[in-house]
Amino acid sequence: METRESKELTRWSFAFTDSDGPVGLELPNQWLWDIIDEFIYQFQSFCNYRNRLRTKSEEEIALLRDNIQVDKHLCGTIQIIFTL
Repeated sequence: METRESKELTRWSFAFTDSDGPVGLELPNQWLWDIIDEFIYQFQSFCNYRNRLRTKSEEEIALLRDNIQVDKHLCGTIQIIFTL
């Protein structure tokens, strides 16, 4: 059974995934600030996690070092932040 909230979430997810270009939405400034703030917070938290080597096992360090996709995502994240 779908709730009202799940229907709204489905509607919002289609708005972003079914679009070929920018989505014409107007959001309150506070929402925009909160979204950007959380995005940067999550990025900073991951960077802090990745740089705390003393608390990680050798296996975890090797996984972070060898995973090329992590570096690609980090570069993409930095580019997104600079475009804001």
